[in-house]
Amino acid sequence: MCCTYSDLSQVWAATIYKGAAKELVRALKFDRAAAAADAIAAALAVQVPARHDWVIAHVPTVYGRARQRGYDQAQLIARRLAKRLGCAYVPLLVRQGNQRQVGQSRVVRQQQMATAFRASLRTAAPQPPVLLIDDVITTGATLAAAAHALRAAGVRTVHAAVFAAA
Repeated sequence: MCCTYSDLSQVWAATIYKGAAKELVRALKFDRAAAAADAIAAALAVQVPARHDWVIAHVPTVYGRARQRGYDQAQLIARRLAKRLGCAYVPLLVRQGNQRQVGQSRVVRQQQMATAFRASLRTAAPQPPVLLIDDVITTGATLAAAAHALRAAGVRTVHAAVFAAA
């Protein structure tokens, strides 16, 4: 899958968001089953080509949700995937605002995401390719906004991998 309308070079999805995959994501997000991140990272490691020059970063979830869960599910997945692939994990994005995407239309999602992220890069020097990690892609608005923030901060190449495509 490739998003030609965004700042993403490529997007990989390990599976479709239904059946066992949907239940695994739900367990991770709503049942505090943090161990599900291991299975998700394993599935992504098979799907994504191994590139040791990548920096792996996660798409931060809304702060209140991460606080409620006790973790950011995308961060758990990203850390575990980085370890599996032998890549560096670096939290490159900060979430601004607390707007939830669940149940929103594509247009509303895009509007909400327009200023949802800022890059937390410490240098203006060219950055290595980034692999953004998230659990589910629905419209692509969240990943596109995250990639845009990274590109605006000087990252030349941004890829993304998600566990499931809705």
